[in-house]
Amino acid sequence: MKDVLRELAAARRAMGKAGLPAGEAYTVEVRRRYEARVEEVWDAITNPERVRRWLRPVTGDLRR
Repeated sequence: MKDVLRELAAARRAMGKAGLPAGEAYTVEVRRRYEARVEEVWDAITNPERVRRWLRPVTGDLRR
């Protein structure tokens, strides 16, 4: 079984705002080290079907 507190402490989070071509946007930054290929982690955070597993359904361009 995973230690929930250790899992939560492993990720660093920051929220903010950024200017995009479409206008002002909210940002979420999450930093964490994973034992996985870069391509696998990138797909996990930019593929809406995978993101909804740990967040909520999302829309928009997640590749930026």
